[in-house]
Amino acid sequence: MVDKLRYGFDKLININPTDAKYFKDNAIVTETVRFSHESSSVPANKTTPVGLGTNFSMFVELYYNSAVKENDVLINGTRGWKVGPVDECRFGGEIYGKHAPLVSVTLSSAKNITLLKIGTVSGVINGTNITVTLPAGTDVSALTPVITHNGKMITPVTAQDFSTPKTYTVTAENMTTQIYTVTVVLS
Repeated sequence: MVDKLRYGFDKLININPTDAKYFKDNAIVTETVRFSHESSSVPANKTTPVGLGTNFSMFVELYYNSAVKENDVLINGTRGWKVGPVDECRFGGEIYGKHAPLVSVTLSSAKNITLLKIGTVSGVINGTNITVTLPAGTDVSALTPVITHNGKMITPVTAQDFSTPKTYTVTAENMTTQIYTVTVVLS
């Protein structure tokens, strides 16, 4: 029976599927969802429809194995939707679909590196170029800078060989990016 319910819920999502993006573990994840204004899309096993009579402006249907959780921000083009409490639709203890209310949010375009340090040395930021001057003889083959930024994520986050300049990409919540070039100089 659960398989039939999952099939039905999947068909509901496929009436008007949308690939929404969200940030998870310093990565951008894409998941197929269904956005809906329909209060009738609230799962039948809920005694009180979640979000109705509140400031929620839309709903989302999710596949049973969706990783979307409360407070994630789903991004659809230039629009953002903050996810409310995620209800699991269950039959016989098994999940066959998920549903959540959404609130429209403004997506931030902030994507600046505000501080970059290697060890105790702060880099000098000049636009999108950052220079870090380290003592002569420093092994630059596997350095991991500590970076403060106002974006949603930055890559890479692993150690880098700074014998040549390296690039870092800051991604804003609205999915725009800014690339920074980091150069290590030995004095």
